[in-house]
Amino acid sequence: MDYAYSNLVTQAKSWGKELIEQGWATDYSLQALMSYEEEQTSASLFAHEARPLVVAFLGGTGVGKSSLLNRLAGENIAKSGVVRPTSKEVTLFHHRDIS
Repeated sequence: MDYAYSNLVTQAKSWGKELIEQGWATDYSLQALMSYEEEQTSASLFAHEARPLVVAFLGGTGVGKSSLLNRLAGENIAKSGVVRPTSKEVTLFHHRDIS
């Protein structure tokens, strides 16, 4: 698991360098982002006050994103149906333990 995470960090650094080379970002902004990441890695991923887990469901219309969110949440919070597209807005859900 740690190996996969370090691969992602390496890839992110590579993308950051490409952004700098293309003029989309500065070295300072990349260093700020990476130092923030290094500070946060010592915190637990599931410690809500330190670093909440953010998940986005992306995909075409009618593929079941809203149905999946409703199932995971255990209640109907996103519109779902047989008419495409049913959801016409972004749905934000957070666990009841997060204020």
